[in-house]
Amino acid sequence: REMGFLVERRKWKKREDTRATVDALYSAAEFLYRDGRGEDALELLKKALKEDATYVPAAALMGRILREMGRFKEALQVHSKVKQGVAKSSVLGTEVA
Repeated sequence: REMGFLVERRKWKKREDTRATVDALYSAAEFLYRDGRGEDALELLKKALKEDATYVPAAALMGRILREMGRFKEALQVHSKVKQGVAKSSVLGTEVA
């Protein structure tokens, strides 16, 4: 019973660390985007989505940047991947537009 608690605690800690990493990558990408450095922002957003494929804010910003660059097919692919990931995850109430 105690062993199960420790395993769950480790899983929770890993999810928490992953979320912190993804949040930091997203924040940095937002800054780069506002600074006019879309390509650099895309690289950070790719890393964020690699860590957590269901992180909707990163996908939304990535889609926006790609659309502004005229890369519509890539933008649709990003949104489709995130939709699939959210559907498979246990997160309820999340919607990708």
